[in-house]
Amino acid sequence: MSPSGSFVVFILATLFAAAPSFFGMKKIRIIAVITMIAATTFMAGQSARCADVNNHDYYDLVKKIKNNDKNIDFKALRISYTKTPDYKPYDDDNSTKDAANDALNKKNYTEAVRQAQSLLEKNYVDMDAHMLCSIAYSEMGNLEKHNFHNFVLKGLIYSLYESGSGATPEEAIVVISVREEYIFLNINGLKPIKS
Repeated sequence: MSPSGSFVVFILATLFAAAPSFFGMKKIRIIAVITMIAATTFMAGQSARCADVNNHDYYDLVKKIKNNDKNIDFKALRISYTKTPDYKPYDDDNSTKDAANDALNKKNYTEAVRQAQSLLEKNYVDMDAHMLCSIAYSEMGNLEKHNFHNFVLKGLIYSLYESGSGATPEEAIVVISVREEYIFLNINGLKPIKS
């Protein structure tokens, strides 16, 4: 199973496991097993759904965004990032994120932006880095850059919702990293039980 396939299985299993009041424990286990089997079976279809975005070049899309092109396919951006050498779905640069968050908490906004920008140099689809930039630029009074990073962040988040409904394995929500799973869960007020 591809990394995105395992993420989909994790999200679906987590959603079912997070709702024990709606289902009995035996039913949760059965639903989780059926969901995992179905998700594995339908990953070929999932790959076909992403085929139309695989032809986009990540670096060209990033260049367009940086030039304020508002007609960006953020799903294509996220999927094309997975084809780059920098793509590491299980390895987040937590030390740099921690340094950026620490600088933000200390109101050292210039340093927070510097750290977040260093993350974006390797991974322009890093939602945390765009959020850090958006907040720091807002605090610095630079509304143009705040709005820019906010636009990118919203585009990345909306592309998760546009990737599928999540109602069935065929319409699974496509994530490209563990962090995207957690962001999606947090946005929807859900908490994973196990990871």
